Amino acid sequence: MASSFKEPQWNETELAWELTVKDSKDKELLTCGSPLYISFEIKRDITKIPNSANISVYNLKDETRRLMQKYTPLDSYNFDVAYTLGTVKNYDLKNYRSIILKVKRNNKESVIFAGTVTECTSQRSGADWVTEFQCSDGLFASRFSVMDTTVEANYIAITEIEREAKQWKMSVDIQGTPHLSNKPITFLNLNEMLEFSFPNNWFVDNETLKCFGKGAQTDKDKKVFILGGNQIINSPKRTNNTLNIDTIFFPELKLGQVVDIRSLYARDYNAQWEIASVSHSGELGIGSGNSCNTSLLCFPPNTRFGSL
Repeated sequence: MASSFKEPQWNETELAWELTVKDSKDKELLTCGSPLYISFEIKRDITKIPNSANISVYNLKDETRRLMQKYTPLDSYNFDVAYTLGTVKNYDLKNYRSIILKVKRNNKESVIFAGTVTECTSQRSGADWVTEFQCSDGLFASRFSVMDTTVEANYIAITEIEREAKQWKMSVDIQGTPHLSNKPITFLNLNEMLEFSFPNNWFVDNETLKCFGKGAQTDKDKKVFILGGNQIINSPKRTNNTLNIDTIFFPELKLGQVVDIRSLYARDYNAQWEIASVSHSGELGIGSGNSCNTSLLCFPPNTRFGSL
């Protein structure tokens, strides 16, 4: 009897990209895209370490390259001194540059990285000028937030979290009810408040602070992404409760999303898995062949954060 199991079909189509850089006042400093050549390495995960991206754009105009390098690289600034003096936010307003990289396929647009530029350099590579952006997601808020906020017993500190996140140009997505204290408690930075209110159940993704409290959306309510065996590169690797998967390029995949593996050739992995880490790498534009791929680290649903 023939099997009724069918893998999802896949048809690769043309990819287009767009990169935007803005200053602290939301003034656009750069917008570029296809058919220029771009290469990128991006990693986003649910740990407390800021997400990172290396993005290289080829053959920008001379004046554009100079403008991108005009601002002082963040790594050259003495943040330890600024943190002690409480002047980090003033520096941030002066030197902050947001960066967003989008990919479009079949008229569907996906943000594969949104964050801040930490350093920008340009150099010759053969006949090309290569402008490299080193970027971080959630760097400022996670490392340099300074507050002195006391909340009363049984007080829900969502307003304080939203206000502090906004100062660092992050949006907030809170699901469920945060943990409450039975006595007044003082917080000295955003990380402290988050870890107390949503213990081990928050992360930053594409400059959005995602928090999960009691009664948060269950995995059954999430939209499931079906992943066929013909979309998986090499064989998945399983370690304890985690699964590493290399796939063809899926810019639409998000942290916390559930993927349903349906493969005729790797049936041992046919199940639903939740994404804990998503990495994109590759090249787009003229002469690149649009060679990109995606790597996932997943764990079983309903075990959020516990396996990392």
